[in-house]
Amino acid sequence: MKIVNYDTESTGLEKAFEAPLQFAAKVYDATGKELSAVNLRGRPPRHVLPSPGALAVTGQRISSVMTHESSAYALALQIHEFFEQTAPAVVTGYNIIAYDEEVLRHTFYVNLLQPYVTQFGGNERLDVLLAMKAAAICDPDSYDLPMNEKGKRSFKLEHMAPAFGFEGHDAHDALGDVDATMHVANTIRA
Repeated sequence: MKIVNYDTESTGLEKAFEAPLQFAAKVYDATGKELSAVNLRGRPPRHVLPSPGALAVTGQRISSVMTHESSAYALALQIHEFFEQTAPAVVTGYNIIAYDEEVLRHTFYVNLLQPYVTQFGGNERLDVLLAMKAAAICDPDSYDLPMNEKGKRSFKLEHMAPAFGFEGHDAHDALGDVDATMHVANTIRA
């Protein structure tokens, strides 16, 4: 079965009210060989104003985000069609169950698209963040987990990927996060 590893960058943190600004994904075969990649961008709907904090994190300017040539509907449709075309697959990502899936589900719903496209068509889902936490609990001596500024274990992708030897992580860029996520997933698998 194929593996689809994806990430989104959106207008903010309130997942029920946000819209994707960037969607990136890579499709792999069962051995982990990359088959294809997609990196899509679009502007938010007119009623959604991107959070200044979200723009600061992703390094985007409000002028470029709001004037992007691809509309919010066109972006939603491209993402939806991508998942339809790649099914059946194991749909993976880092923290997708708690965040990205919800943002996409709401985006699809308001655009009158099937909101559960990542779950239908024979797809299965795997959140690499949850897999990492489970692996760390089951075999704590196998992982040298990074610490945050407060001295606690950090499961943030921007800390995990470099701790596991992934160099050049472009954090908070969807395509960079896809590559970092696959590296963390391969570390767990190994």
